[in-house]
Formats: sequence, C-alpha cells, structure tokens
Amino acid sequence: MAQHEQEQARSNLALAQADYERYADLVTSGAVSRQTFEQFQTKYEFAQATYEQAGASVRQAPMLYIMPGLLYSGLSWPPFDMSSFAAAFGALLPMTYAGDALRDIMLSGYAPDLTRNVGIMLLFFIIGGWQYSRRLRRLRTSSAQTEQTVL
Repeated sequence: MAQHEQEQARSNLALAQADYERYADLVTSGAVSRQTFEQFQTKYEFAQATYEQAGASVRQAPMLYIMPGLLYSGLSWPPFDMSSFAAAFGALLPMTYAGDALRDIMLSGYAPDLTRNVGIMLLFFIIGGWQYSRRLRRLRTSSAQTEQTVL
C-alpha cells in the first residue's frame, strides 16, 4: 500500500511541477496574475511535501519486520531462554533459521541442521514470492479498472 501511495504522490508531483513551470512562464510574460501563479506554487509545494512524506513511510516500513525479527529470531538471546510465545513467534520468522545456521557455523565450523534450515528458508521464499505475485496482480487489475473508469 505504501509503495502505491508513493507512486501516486510521484505522479501528482510531476503534474504539479509541470503546472508550476507553465504558470511561471505565463506570469513572467504577464498572461496570468501573480495570485494565480501563487496558487499553483502552493499546489506544487503541497505535492512535494506529500511525496517526501510517502517516501519516508516506505523507508520506515521495513523496520516493522527488522526489529522484531532481530529480537525474536534468537540472535539476541537463545530460544530456550524465551517465553513459549516468543519462541513460537520466532519460529515464524525466516531470520530465525538463518541466524541459527550462522551461529552454528561461527561457533563450531559446521551446522548440523543446515539443510533443514535452508529448506525452511526456501519455503518462506516460495510463499513470499507467491504472496507478492498475487498482490502485484491485484494492484495491476485494480489500476487497470481505475484507468478504464477514468476514460
């Protein structure tokens, strides 16, 4: 959703910038009043602020996964010291299996559960790719329907 909002904000910014530049030329030639130009300047500045805000939310969104992922993956403290809820939540995160294999390799030089951990991470990758393709298809069809409605 945030990516779609950023694309919409980018589109609005491009339109507002084109209007701003066109009216800047018109105001210098005296074809439009300064007040009309200032309205388009305000519209452009608002579009710029909206675009920057959308970009900030897109950059902050990954932190919703990274922070709990690091906390509950077993990298901060061992899973046997976690509560049952924290351990179960950590088992749902792919970072848990990557961290487990990395820790074993760093401490002992080999990881006895490496193939199991890679298989689980591959399963997460396949499920994530499937979910991403479904969402992308849904966004494309909704965007195509919106374009047809506008036309």
